[in-house]
Amino acid sequence: MADVINYGPKKGKAGLPVNIIGEGFSRLENVRVRFGQTDVGAPATVVKNDQHVKSEVPAAPDGPVALVLLGRNIDTGLDEQIFVGGFTIGSIPAGAAITDVYPDMFGTTENTAAQILGYGFQDVGIANGVT
Repeated sequence: MADVINYGPKKGKAGLPVNIIGEGFSRLENVRVRFGQTDVGAPATVVKNDQHVKSEVPAAPDGPVALVLLGRNIDTGLDEQIFVGGFTIGSIPAGAAITDVYPDMFGTTENTAAQILGYGFQDVGIANGVT
């Protein structure tokens, strides 16, 4: 079974990338993300060793919606709907913002890669195209 650990950003307008972090995503096929009643037409992208699903906010009315990860479990053949969390469709503030860092704890004995999630990074030159 796939599990969601975190996601971000939690608010954004159409076209903004949304990152879902977890584990077991490679056990799903035909992965999609649903924002409220709007199922994103194109399949979501599973990246980073089955720990990261990336999608985009669809064109939909502004307001709060439920964010849901959809897919067929390749082990059971059953469709899964995994509640990710709440999301608000709408404009984001100008500038850059970090919405999350994964993992939220780091050990001192091993090298751990960090993912910094947010929006507007390209607008301020923090990292070219990273969202």
